[in-house]
Amino acid sequence: DYWTDPLKLQKQVDVLESHPECIACHHAQKTVFETIHGDYVERKVPPENQGYFPQQVATIKEIFENKLRVQVRTILFRNIFKNGCRFPEWYFKAPYGDASLSMILGDYGVFWFINEPMAVYRHSLRGVSSEGHKLFLFHFNHQIGWVQVWEHGLKHNQYKYISEGKKSIFHFYSVILNHYGGNFFVLAKVLRYALFDS
Repeated sequence: DYWTDPLKLQKQVDVLESHPECIACHHAQKTVFETIHGDYVERKVPPENQGYFPQQVATIKEIFENKLRVQVRTILFRNIFKNGCRFPEWYFKAPYGDASLSMILGDYGVFWFINEPMAVYRHSLRGVSSEGHKLFLFHFNHQIGWVQVWEHGLKHNQYKYISEGKKSIFHFYSVILNHYGGNFFVLAKVLRYALFDS
């Protein structure tokens, strides 16, 4: 991943200086996909698939509703650490840093969105096997990872957004069951996590 606008940081600083209620400023991005030849081709990805909330200002509530995903390559946030704040222990164990960071920052203010693509997100062909079982485990662990992030985030925010969070967690489970629900192994794995590991 990389930035594409030399004024990216200045534009974000300008927003934060003009809007003291904002804890963070993020922006749009382009998405490129690696081809079998090793080069990258840009493809249009709908804003909702990139996690963008369709309004300029969003709150932590939209994070827990899974309507907003603040991408780490696009974010600039205020220094919350100068007053003794520290990242909680769960953050370092969370499978995904983007949503986890948003759930922590959301305690301090709102999120401002600049609708300009100033970064590129690269999808690589490497890293995930296309073999059936390995691919299933990847998708399963991916969705369970989101469940874990939401569980940690809800606890961190003292369950203020429990109704929004429960709907999102149900959605993550639904994705697994919709794709693999007819498989007894999958059902057993989901039940085991939900009853014993969650």
